[in-house]
Amino acid sequence: MPSGVLTFSRPFAILSFYRKQAYAPYGYKKDANDHNKLVVDEETAPIVQMIFEKYADGMGRGILRDYLRESKIPTPLAVKHMRGEKYSEYMEIPEHRYEWSIATISTIVKNAFYLGSTVHLRYRKATHKSKMKRMPKKDQIVIEDTHEPIISQELWNAVQKRFRAPSPTEANGKNIFRGIAKCTDCGKALNYGQAPRKPKIGKNGKPKAVTKYLTCATYTSHGKARCTSHYTSLDMLTEVVRQRLNRIIGMVQINESKVRKAIQSAQSDSQSVTTVSLEKQLTKNQKRLTDIERIFAKLYEDRALDVIADRNFTMLSSKLQVEQTDLIEESESIKERLAASEKSAEDIGNFIDVIKSMEHIEQLDAKIVNALIDRIDIGEKSTDENGEIYQSIDITYKFIGKLEF
Repeated sequence: MPSGVLTFSRPFAILSFYRKQAYAPYGYKKDANDHNKLVVDEETAPIVQMIFEKYADGMGRGILRDYLRESKIPTPLAVKHMRGEKYSEYMEIPEHRYEWSIATISTIVKNAFYLGSTVHLRYRKATHKSKMKRMPKKDQIVIEDTHEPIISQELWNAVQKRFRAPSPTEANGKNIFRGIAKCTDCGKALNYGQAPRKPKIGKNGKPKAVTKYLTCATYTSHGKARCTSHYTSLDMLTEVVRQRLNRIIGMVQINESKVRKAIQSAQSDSQSVTTVSLEKQLTKNQKRLTDIERIFAKLYEDRALDVIADRNFTMLSSKLQVEQTDLIEESESIKERLAASEKSAEDIGNFIDVIKSMEHIEQLDAKIVNALIDRIDIGEKSTDENGEIYQSIDITYKFIGKLEF
């Protein structure tokens, strides 16, 4: 039984906590005679047992995922779809029915339901307006013997011992690019990993080197069916980013004005009209709008004095109204573009100010990364015509976007 949780016996569970479920958990099905009762599903329960056993025997979740796919074993969602319990358009394609993911396997091997226990208060809202939040294990309630178990307590214990992943705090401390490093192809974040997961001692009695790396979250969960690994060494990425930031810091220290103009030039290259031409066009529009107002006043005067015929008055005023509307709309658009240009200049100033406050970076950390970088897109590795391995690393800086120097 999971430690650190409150447990109750079956009678208390029946009287106070039993809750109807919309769908039976994978490995179970609803009793044909009593839909409030769950019974072991003879078709899927052996799969659950096999997943626990193989994981306990040392098979990694990635290898286990591939094994389930190659064995053409339908996923939990596919089973519901094929039985008509829950429709999924995605599952209409037969190949999708075997796309097991690491997340699905993790959900199964961490679920105490297969011990014959029901866990309550796993998620809870602080208020009716807040989002659901996962509760600590000590605040969860476990009710034992609510249904027939699929696995033994011994097998459960063996599986839980294999979860030695670093805590979120520990992992976040090691990955300074958390939430910033993204996969170029699918856009998902890159997950942190290390090998070996815990320091191991070599034959010489010294700890073996630990390799820290980042891989695409989609690939980690679904394998190459959805995306490729985009594997990158954390140390290598750290050094690349450190060098690029130091290059910018050095350039600002040498010639701030030149860097500012270079950034402005890079941003203005994407604009079809320069700020100067926009301002000229706005002045021209405003002058014409003033002329139209004067002409309107003269037309109404002539109309009142019967100097101009009704037909000509209507024709001229309609033409002027169309021109007036077009000029107003164009002027508003120009003002918006000029305001964006001013904001851009302000953003460049903010970026330069942050850079000026820094000295040469010896040790890159999360604080520096989050202060200067919005995201880093990591491409898949490829080999160029000279046989050199290449991997694109595109940095989008805060305030100013991408830089080409």
